Amino acid sequence: MNENQTNIILLKSLYTQKKKILLATVIFALLAIGFTFFIPKKYTALGIVYPTSSNSIKDVVAHPDFGYEIHSDRLIQLFQSRIMQDWVTQNFDLISYYEIDTSNADWVYSLDKKYHHDISFSRNKYLSVEIEVNSKNPQRSADMVNGMIHYVDTIRRDMFLANTTLLVQNLEKQIAQQEDVVNTLLIQIFNSVPSSERNKLSQNTEIIIQERKNKAIQQLGDETVLNSLKNNYSIAVEKLINDYYHELGILNALKRDLTAANEKINLPFPGIYEVTLAVPDGKKTSPSTLKNGIIGGFAGFIFSLLFFVFQIKLREIQTILKDD
Repeated sequence: MNENQTNIILLKSLYTQKKKILLATVIFALLAIGFTFFIPKKYTALGIVYPTSSNSIKDVVAHPDFGYEIHSDRLIQLFQSRIMQDWVTQNFDLISYYEIDTSNADWVYSLDKKYHHDISFSRNKYLSVEIEVNSKNPQRSADMVNGMIHYVDTIRRDMFLANTTLLVQNLEKQIAQQEDVVNTLLIQIFNSVPSSERNKLSQNTEIIIQERKNKAIQQLGDETVLNSLKNNYSIAVEKLINDYYHELGILNALKRDLTAANEKINLPFPGIYEVTLAVPDGKKTSPSTLKNGIIGGFAGFIFSLLFFVFQIKLREIQTILKDD
């Protein structure tokens, strides 16, 4: 008997069992549907936001464009950060919600697994970021989405301020050091003036240094210094003067940087664009009765099919053994 004949006989045998196969399919489908009612219902909430293209409020106002792909990806990283997860866990008491036993050694792993199963972030084809939350309560799902949308700006601002504050502290340190350099050079210039004019210039020096400290800009009076030195010109004095103006230029540049950094700290921080905030939706998204019924029916069909194929093959083997 060739293979084709064997397959035809097998199909005919299965056809004779069609009612049993159909019955098994229906039973499995009904069992799956019935089991669905014992699975906790989940409700989905969705929020959509766009990133800004800059952390500067001036740039955002001047160029109010949505961020590009890279900005969306960076925003997703903040949503996925441990800072965000810890905030959500604490504010929505996820440990109690997921019934996590913190005495177990793997409780953090269990919490992370459940968290990432119910909460997801993605970039869609329009380059906006979608925040999706599934939970047992529609209001809870919406609150979690909106909470994360609002809190991500706090994360962004804190990171920005942390770096900018470090910059300000570093600039202040550099400015203090540079002021010492400038003031030392200025004193050396005045000390090079003949003694007959030193008292007058020394008084002027104190005034210039004090004004520079008070106003943090290049002060009036430098021209007076140069005029006073005309009668005491030398290469050494000229070098001191050149060094003085070079170092003064560095000092003024540092002060401009400090002013710009302080301005960034004091200006409002631009928030992300909120396209769609989540609203509670009373229609459950899982488990799906239809989907589970189809899966159960398909499983029943395959199971019954394999069962009868196995039964037919077993009979064939028994017949062959009997003939032998």
